[in-house]
Amino acid sequence: MSERRLDLAQTSVLIVEPNVRLHRVYRDALTAFGTGRISTVPDWDGALARFTEERPHLAFVEVLDEERRAVGLDWIRRVRRDFPFPSRAVPIVASSALTTSKTVCEARNAGANDFMKKPFGVGDLFRQITRVVEFVRPFVVDRAYVGPCRRTQAEGHQGPERRYAKQLRGGSILGQGLQPA
Repeated sequence: MSERRLDLAQTSVLIVEPNVRLHRVYRDALTAFGTGRISTVPDWDGALARFTEERPHLAFVEVLDEERRAVGLDWIRRVRRDFPFPSRAVPIVASSALTTSKTVCEARNAGANDFMKKPFGVGDLFRQITRVVEFVRPFVVDRAYVGPCRRTQAEGHQGPERRYAKQLRGGSILGQGLQPA
């Protein structure tokens, strides 16, 4: 099986991570992947300002602060609800060392595209990016939820509002930056 290659040269990634030691891990790995621009921010308020200024193509967001408050989940909800398109549809990967099913479910319900558990390796980070690139989900805007479609499989449901495999698979993230090579 051949190794996947991604062209990330035109891609901007925002890392929202209070543990500044992890900034280097993210930065080194993303640089090795050929990522065009990498921004790291240690706090969620600063991340909102950076998100507005830089309009990244992808964001990795720690969901819990030192007191285990769900500040990152609030950040994700705010981006999804308060920002205009295309910014609100930027893929967001939530991350945390606390990976209970409740935490993962809350991240998905907040609007995260995916969840990455810590600690993670370079391969895990690459798989997350590849997964977000190759599994582009339709974007949902509803009173109760704003974010990527939470259905993960196209098969099964045969009703009038089923999702087609073509809609759930393939394509690129908003047609910019992230592209399979």
